[in-house]
Amino acid sequence: MMTYAVINEKKRTEFEKKYQLPYGYANATLFDDMLSAIVKHHNIAFDRQDYIVEECESGFTTTVYRL
Repeated sequence: MMTYAVINEKKRTEFEKKYQLPYGYANATLFDDMLSAIVKHHNIAFDRQDYIVEECESGFTTTVYRL
């Protein structure tokens, strides 16, 4: 099943560098379809460039949208 997550890429990078652990998706907003995730992305990241939309399936992630 495809899941789409809107996450703050800058916070994830800072966390992973500091703790040497995967960031995870506990603080991400999750969606079942890409269109809803992109709409949410635009609402959050209208004036900030650090949010991305990732596609997650079976433990693999791909960045599918960024401003």
